[in-house]
Amino acid sequence: MNDQINFVSPFPQFSKTRPISDEAAFEIHEYLKLVTSEFMLRYRVQVNRYVDADARLAETSDVPWVVEDDDLPF
Repeated sequence: MNDQINFVSPFPQFSKTRPISDEAAFEIHEYLKLVTSEFMLRYRVQVNRYVDADARLAETSDVPWVVEDDDLPF
């Protein structure tokens, strides 16, 4: 299985993780979606207010750690 995306991790301490099963990856993904949804239900107004106050944040990518192959330095 070689379906991984090239990315620069925003958390380099986690960049050397062990492989996990597809099922485990899915379960973790679902958990993170749930946590994110609950967080946004509670804090959406504050997050949006902060982003709106700083135009630079509104222009950033949703996933700044994902890089295209063309952008890799090597």
